[in-house]
Amino acid sequence: MSKGAVAIVGAGIAGISAARYLESEGFTPTVFESHSDLGGQWNFENPNSGIWPSMRTNTAGFCTKLSDVQYPQEVKIFPHHSEVLDMIRDMVVTTGIGSVLRFGAEVTRLAHDRAGYSLSWSDTDGAHTESFDRAVVASGRFLKPENSQIEGDQVTFEDGTVVQVDAIVIGTGFDLHLPFLSDEIRKTVDMTSKGMDLCHFTFHLDLPGLAFAGLWSRLGPYPVVLEQQARWISYSWSGTITAPTEGELRQGVADCVSEGHHAGYREQHKMAVRFAKLAGTMPVAQDKELAAILPKCPITGETFRVSGPDAHPDATEWIKRNLWRYAEIPLKREIGASLGLDENGRSVP
Repeated sequence: MSKGAVAIVGAGIAGISAARYLESEGFTPTVFESHSDLGGQWNFENPNSGIWPSMRTNTAGFCTKLSDVQYPQEVKIFPHHSEVLDMIRDMVVTTGIGSVLRFGAEVTRLAHDRAGYSLSWSDTDGAHTESFDRAVVASGRFLKPENSQIEGDQVTFEDGTVVQVDAIVIGTGFDLHLPFLSDEIRKTVDMTSKGMDLCHFTFHLDLPGLAFAGLWSRLGPYPVVLEQQARWISYSWSGTITAPTEGELRQGVADCVSEGHHAGYREQHKMAVRFAKLAGTMPVAQDKELAAILPKCPITGETFRVSGPDAHPDATEWIKRNLWRYAEIPLKREIGASLGLDENGRSVP
């Protein structure tokens, strides 16, 4: 028996991750995506994407992936954007969540109602409205450039000066753009062009059953942190872990305001640890080698599959493999010396 129907807005990494873990926790998710395909920013054909034809990641592949799948051996350390999209597709197939994705469905309104949340969307068959028990907003942070003073080949400056130009490079950042949220939800979370007042970037006391995923300004690879946030949402709602109390939610919103959670960029490794602690997925090393490696290696999705809910039997071996394959030689020698291993992780005769 389903634990409830959940509407998810957006089929990028945040939305796909939410669907994957919500389904495994017994919910019935439905993902609404305005584009004709999944991937969000990683889909070059998506009009909301900011990638370009030759783009590769500037972060290592083992940090720029979801933990249910691995890149093929031939993929270079910095994957091409098409390889990241292939990884997302592979994750959908591996976890069997493809049937919950609705493409060409542009969400026009999300509102709180007595049954939970009312979602309206439009597609080729017209306009629709449906009620859901819960909802996750995962439509992306980088959709609306902050460039309202640019029109065609003309730039207007604050002093009123107007300049005609041949080319424009926009480096102004992005406004938070969630036009489908009801006025009630906007007011409750005190939404501005830069952020919202939320407990740990996710929940609000006065909006039970609603979560916001990946809607802060990010610095660094984000698949790992979005996966951990999806796990916290899913485990909290299902009862796998203890959900935040009213007091914790209230304090979390107060901390958001006092600490300026949406001021500037958030480092992704710190955010991953934040959500992993909340989700109960911080790793507990089961052997001496892993205990020596964990404090020294980059944070990956596998880091948080070592122990806790949804622990993966191969996570430890994946972490070890990446360390001995990619770490700098001095670090491998340091770790190896403490374990009686050489710089390739093999036993020293």
